[in-house]
Amino acid sequence: MDNLGDYIECAQCKNTYSEKVLEYKPEATAEEFQAEYDIAIKKIMILMMLADDIINEQEIETIKDLYNRITSKTITTAQLNKEIKEVQSQGYDIIDYTASLRGNLNDQGKELIVKAAYFVAYADGEFHETEQNLLIEIGESLDLTVTHIKGILAELNEQ
Repeated sequence: MDNLGDYIECAQCKNTYSEKVLEYKPEATAEEFQAEYDIAIKKIMILMMLADDIINEQEIETIKDLYNRITSKTITTAQLNKEIKEVQSQGYDIIDYTASLRGNLNDQGKELIVKAAYFVAYADGEFHETEQNLLIEIGESLDLTVTHIKGILAELNEQ
């Protein structure tokens, strides 16, 4: 018989696993995911702001405020401006970027992305049809239905 290597057997379910299972640290995985999500939400808000090629002070302040509320982290205007330049230089497409996140997010995470993008779009006090259409595309790229997205928007417009 061949030696297939060492393994670990779970005393409860009786399944066998590679020894690497002993290295699994769910806390570290959750922290890594949260760090990635924090970066992603910031990038999406920046991309939403850049969608109309106009950067105004209300959008900057909205992004800073939302980022703080969502992540409990503070970002300065200087840091945000640096990140805006980085995002601009990378040439990200907001739909492609959000689509890359969909497999890692639950519905609540997807809704939060749509809401954050909405608040950035509405930061200037107007919510144009082109911005609404872009939000619908963002939601669809996250595998949300149009009905679900419009429900989120209706809820936000009532506030």
